[in-house]
Amino acid sequence: CWSDTRALIASDFARYHAEHDGKKTYAHLFGANPGLWVLVTYRLRRYACFGCRVPLVKPLLKSLTSLLMTVLKLLTTIELPVTTELGPGAFIPHVGNIIIHYQCRIGRNCTLTQGVT
Repeated sequence: CWSDTRALIASDFARYHAEHDGKKTYAHLFGANPGLWVLVTYRLRRYACFGCRVPLVKPLLKSLTSLLMTVLKLLTTIELPVTTELGPGAFIPHVGNIIIHYQCRIGRNCTLTQGVT
């Protein structure tokens, strides 16, 4: 549901905030961290595919997030399939060659770094 998705996004932002010693605003964190762009889009895509129950919103949100994930995959070379289960507090400090298997289950507070498959 939407409240779970919001909580997951908030936990990702909190992790980024903590990793930067709380010195940056959330807006600055989002603007300066492409890994966070991928995480937020991934969370919204999962909501669109598995959580959204509003008939008119679901197909629109699925299309929009699918397009965003494709663009982000080209920009960041991070592949995070919607079927991957990613726990709260995820952190991607750097972009580049991160490919996650579509059946992967990743727990809380995981850091995904460059060259991970």
